[in-house]
Amino acid sequence: MGCDLVICCQYTSAFWHKPQPFEELIALRLKPETSARSLGIDPVDYLNMLPVRVPSPLYSKFSNSLFIAESQSEASTVARVLSQDLTSAMQDLRTRHKFADAVATLRKYDGSISIRALCEQIDSNPRQIHRLFQQHLGVSPKFYARRLRLSHAAILSDHFQEPQWADIALRCGFHDQSHLINEYRQLINLTPAQSHRERLGLSDFSNSPDSL
Repeated sequence: MGCDLVICCQYTSAFWHKPQPFEELIALRLKPETSARSLGIDPVDYLNMLPVRVPSPLYSKFSNSLFIAESQSEASTVARVLSQDLTSAMQDLRTRHKFADAVATLRKYDGSISIRALCEQIDSNPRQIHRLFQQHLGVSPKFYARRLRLSHAAILSDHFQEPQWADIALRCGFHDQSHLINEYRQLINLTPAQSHRERLGLSDFSNSPDSL
């Protein structure tokens, strides 16, 4: 069985990965500021790209993960060892900066905070924040906040067989259910109900949404 380490980054429009026969993807999600500061992997460099092999200098940091994966261990075991390797690789975190503060604050509020309020909290200004997001993520802070709100709505809906979308829209900072539906269609080309069915169908095959 052949194994490799790849980087799967974000897309500015919907993209569904179609695995090849016998392909298995075991993944951990990294916060963008973590990958940039700790691993030297800046998300903007991989924006809208298909999964690509990690830079060669990083391979030595994940030797345990590759060994376990090659031994055909259970996916949960591979994910656990991969998490351990990542944690070990991130011990040399550098000094926090405005970009790290900004994305952490947006996640704290699941995207439901205005850019003005964000800037007040981290003592910055909209121009600086916009420049940092474009530099590190290749998208605007408003776009990133939209994706966070949508992710929050999707995760909340996972707890229900028949979600009450109007209630979820209110809890996730959307104006109303119509606003929520429009955001789903614009960002992932699906309605909330369609996305919910897709996520339920994949839930038995996906690992935890927790991120490092």
